[in-house]
Amino acid sequence: MYRKKETLLALILTIVTFSLGLGYGFIKGLTMETSKGNPIEFLRELAKFYHPYDFKTAIFIFAKNLIAVIFMWLIGFIFSIPALIGIAYNAFIIGYVIASSPNILFSIMAIVPHGILEIPALIIAGTAGVKLGIILIRKIFAIIKHTEYKLLPNAGETLHLMKISILLLAPAAVIETFITPLIASLFK
Repeated sequence: MYRKKETLLALILTIVTFSLGLGYGFIKGLTMETSKGNPIEFLRELAKFYHPYDFKTAIFIFAKNLIAVIFMWLIGFIFSIPALIGIAYNAFIIGYVIASSPNILFSIMAIVPHGILEIPALIIAGTAGVKLGIILIRKIFAIIKHTEYKLLPNAGETLHLMKISILLLAPAAVIETFITPLIASLFK
């Protein structure tokens, strides 16, 4: 019973945080002056490695996203906060990229084809990280109350969420490399 509640609470926290980050990024993208700096400048550096229709690019994208979701999952053990920050930051970037674009429809179409899989993968990994934090908090309270709460079996359940997240990332990387550029080019 607690396990389902922990997962549901983690999912709700993750979705709310993602939504707030997305909205904040969108607002900042609409209102930020370019003279104040660009919070997504690092994407230009990553774009140097992006070559549409090249399988090496799909591998690079998968590896980059894999590292991000594993890090978000594992760092969630620090009371869930870093995982939530990671979710908010990624959502902020998406919102900012869309809103700050001179062609919003193009930006949306440059995200949606692979984002259909990549964003749920991110949310699932964030949920796993937040759940790890919740599990740790429950364990601390169990120690304080001198009650039983098994850390490893509960934490091990987050592995199932991570498997799903990782399985979604592989096709998302292929779509981002081979399909997204084709679809986005229709909206330039």
